Amino acid sequence: MVFHCFVGDRVAFGAEPPQGAAPVEVYRDFSGEESAVYDIPSGGLPPGVRLLTLRELFDAAGQEAYGRAMQAFQILHWRRSYRFCPTCGRPLVRKSGPERAMRCEACGLDFFARINPAVIVAISWRGRLLLAERETPRGTIHGLVAGFVEPGESAEEAVRREVREEVGLELASLAYVTSQPWPFPSNLMLGFEAEAASGEIRPDGAEVKKAAWHAPDAMPAALPGRVSIARRLIERWRAAQAEGGAR
Repeated sequence: MVFHCFVGDRVAFGAEPPQGAAPVEVYRDFSGEESAVYDIPSGGLPPGVRLLTLRELFDAAGQEAYGRAMQAFQILHWRRSYRFCPTCGRPLVRKSGPERAMRCEACGLDFFARINPAVIVAISWRGRLLLAERETPRGTIHGLVAGFVEPGESAEEAVRREVREEVGLELASLAYVTSQPWPFPSNLMLGFEAEAASGEIRPDGAEVKKAAWHAPDAMPAALPGRVSIARRLIERWRAAQAEGGAR
């Protein structure tokens, strides 16, 4: 069995659960291996255990370990969040059987893990890529336009709205590329590529204060981390430019 021990939003790298600790959830992970996730209180692990954020785990242990821990954290976030029925307020219980759901025995309602769809888009214009400056806890990052899908929207409509709102651009073309589960805490990123109808950028001043077009050989150093779909979309665009702008 694979153990995932979390203290808050940090995973105890390589640690086994404390003796007598009960798992929050036991499940089969994406590879079919039996796994268990534990919610450990602060100070509940032996001294010297290395606590890592999921981003740090990706850099330290690679994609497979990150993927397993990412799935575990999303399950743990679901169990932390769904404790009481939002309809009647009574405590929820883990539903028996193969379905991963919490049940209100009073209302007869089931509550599955909520996944929030969000869109992100690599926008190009005349061989240059749009990068927007964003302030994060890790400093200034030059990233892509992104945002959550709102009620009643398709993913494509959400992309066009976010681009219009954040940088004042209309899109001449738009195509879906790939997706990525994003456990911060429980999102699904839908990645797109687009061509702008013009090059006039008008940042909204709130979500995006600065944005600019960048040539593939003149990109800023502070790009999104390798774990992110944003970085994958950026590198995909750069590779296409190196091949003659095939995409």
